[in-house]
Parts: sequence; structure tokens; C-alpha cells
Amino acid sequence: MPWAIVTDELPGVALADLQHGDPAAVAELLGRGGGLTPLGDDVLFGWIATACAVGRDERAAVSDEVARRSTRTTTLS
Repeated sequence: MPWAIVTDELPGVALADLQHGDPAAVAELLGRGGGLTPLGDDVLFGWIATACAVGRDERAAVSDEVARRSTRTTTLS
């Protein structure tokens, strides 16, 4: 997926915040964008999976925020 598609559909500030492991990014990304699983969800879950694989400490805070806000997205996500 070309990066331009992601940056066209999702707020750049939230993507930058997520890059730094800021759970505040979840509010701006979860449920946003196109697709059966919205693009923002795909980005969040990809980040969480990668953070788990490399052992980033922020992964728990971001995962917890996704769980807390899970009603904001599709059932499939």
C-alpha cells in the first residue's frame, strides 16, 4: 500500500504521535479511513504487532487505549 494513501486518509499528527507510541493517537485513528477494517485500525494493529515483536514499552498503553475505544470501529476490526 503506497504511503500516500495512508497520509491522504489519516491525520498526519496522529500518525506522528503513534510513531512515538503516544496512546492519544488512537482517538484520531480508530475507525477512520476506508475498508471493512478501517485504514486507521489497520495502521494501529500493525503498529501494535510490530511493537510487540520488537519489545516497545509503549505497546501496552496503545493496546489498552484501543480496547477502551473499541466501540468506535467496525465489528470486524
